[in-house]
Amino acid sequence: MRTTTTGRLPNSKKKVKRLQWRVIQNRWNIRSNKRKIGANTTSIGANAAGIQSNTDKSAANMADILDSAAAIQDNAADIAGNLEQLQGARTDLIGLEERVSDLEAAPPGSGDDGSRDFVLVDCNLNPNALLDPPINGYFPDNTTYGLVGRCNGPLYVTEDEVYFEGNSPDAAIVLPPGDATAASNGAVFGDGAHNLQIRNLTIDALAWNSVVNEGTESAGVYARNAFVRVIDSDILGGEYGINPFRDAVVRLQGTVNVTDFLNVGISAGDHSLVTTRGQVNIATSITEGNFIIGLELYRGGNMDFRRGVTVSLPPGDQFPFPRAVAASNNSHLRIRQSGQVNIGGNASMRSNSTLAMLGGILAGNLDLEQGSSAQLFGVIQNQGSNLFSGNSNLQSFDSTLANTNVTEGSVAKLSGGELDGAIVLLNGFLSVQQGVSVTNLISASKPSVVDINDTNMNGNPLFFCDEDTAFFDASVTNPIDTCP
Repeated sequence: MRTTTTGRLPNSKKKVKRLQWRVIQNRWNIRSNKRKIGANTTSIGANAAGIQSNTDKSAANMADILDSAAAIQDNAADIAGNLEQLQGARTDLIGLEERVSDLEAAPPGSGDDGSRDFVLVDCNLNPNALLDPPINGYFPDNTTYGLVGRCNGPLYVTEDEVYFEGNSPDAAIVLPPGDATAASNGAVFGDGAHNLQIRNLTIDALAWNSVVNEGTESAGVYARNAFVRVIDSDILGGEYGINPFRDAVVRLQGTVNVTDFLNVGISAGDHSLVTTRGQVNIATSITEGNFIIGLELYRGGNMDFRRGVTVSLPPGDQFPFPRAVAASNNSHLRIRQSGQVNIGGNASMRSNSTLAMLGGILAGNLDLEQGSSAQLFGVIQNQGSNLFSGNSNLQSFDSTLANTNVTEGSVAKLSGGELDGAIVLLNGFLSVQQGVSVTNLISASKPSVVDINDTNMNGNPLFFCDEDTAFFDASVTNPIDTCP
């Protein structure tokens, strides 16, 4: 008997096949989803790492910003301290000027009625006339000595109101070769004397240039705790031309020339003061010494040139440039261009010393060290370079400066004028503002800072590390974000 099929079995097979296909599809979907979940997990991990990296960079940038802010605050404090020091130096100079005025106004010594004795001394007849009888090297107060010819010294003056005046064109006081064992040998030595005057004379210590013994010194004019005027005179030779010390005051009036010295033209130490009312010219061609200095200031020495000064020196044995200025230990130098000003050589300011220069030419390096400071107004530096280190401070107005290195927490602020490029490093701070013309590149390394605004860079590059190192406006046309 044949059995008839109803068709249910074939339909069941189709359903099973469909279910099997769905299972296969689901397995593929599960595998695909697993792969997607793995990729998403990797992406999430990468994003998390990126977030962490950005967080680290933000923290580092914030630390750099805080460091830069701290450096700027430190520089601001240094500026304030240096400005206070400059004000103190100005106060010191004002006090010294008042002291000079008091000395000038003081009455003659020994209670004299103001009348003066006049003694004519003819050294053509006797070169030792000032040392032999009847004078015997003693010069009483309120006495004028009119000198004719070349008179031998040394002259040691302790009384007040003693004048030596030239009464002939060849009038001179000469320091001949003598006792080379003496500590100090001066053609004229004012010791405690008030208003000792040297007028229209040549002070000649050239013979001592060949007498160089350890422990001995020679000078044209020495002053110790004295007030001395040098008026329209020439100082020749000696280790020192003019050397006041121990609170002495020397005033240079008219035209004073200091030439052919062995080591130092004019020196001021131990709170002494050299002040001028005329043109002073300092020059030497002698190169036997190991060092040559035009103007030397030490231990609180002060110089104030009001009517111009020139310094012309040959290279010394140990220096590529002669030291036209050497100041140390809280000394102060002020130069004003009322006459000719030309400083031919390096200027070195050390140990909290100050320089104020109003116009003129600086033909050499300018070094500020150990908390020293300088103010330049309309100065032209036509050779050399500059180094400001050890928390020193420069303020320059309408001046032309050579290539400059600002380092070790020092500050240089320029307004107007010209700058032949700069390198700033080790917490240095450079501000270039108000039309300064820059003729070379400027480079700033971390953690130093430069601030440049309203400046003509002349297309020269500014190299800097990042936005925390350099602040500048559109006047900087070639900024290069590359850490030098």
